Amino acid sequence: MAERLSGFEVLGEHPVAGVPVGSQFGCDSSDNYAYAVSEYRTALSRQSVESFYADFLRRDGWEFEPTVVLPSGTPQWEADGVSSMFKDVDGTRAEFGMSFGDPEHPVEKSDRYFVQVTARPLR
Repeated sequence: MAERLSGFEVLGEHPVAGVPVGSQFGCDSSDNYAYAVSEYRTALSRQSVESFYADFLRRDGWEFEPTVVLPSGTPQWEADGVSSMFKDVDGTRAEFGMSFGDPEHPVEKSDRYFVQVTARPLR
C-alpha cells in the first residue's frame, strides 16, 4: 500500500518556487497505516503553499471532511486548512496532510514543508 501511495500525483506537485528535497514511503505496523511523504523547500509563505495544495487537491478529486460547523458561506478549507482532505481508493481511505518546519528549527524560521498521504484499511 505504501508504494501505491507514493505514486499519488499530489506528492510530486509543488509551487514553482518549491524545491524538492526528498521523499520516502513505508508502513507503521504498530499503528497499522501506510504513508508516503515528500519534502520541499520554499521562500513562499505558509498561506501561499496551503492555497496551492488546496487548489490542486480539489482539481484532483480530493474531498474535505467536515469537522466543524461554519457560518454560512465560509469555505471549509478556511477553517481546517488542507489537512482535512481525503480520497477513498479501492476500499481504503487516503488522507492528505501537510506540516511546516523541521526538528532543528522553529516553524517560523524554517523554509521546509512536508506533504504526505496516509492510509489505513477501512473497518
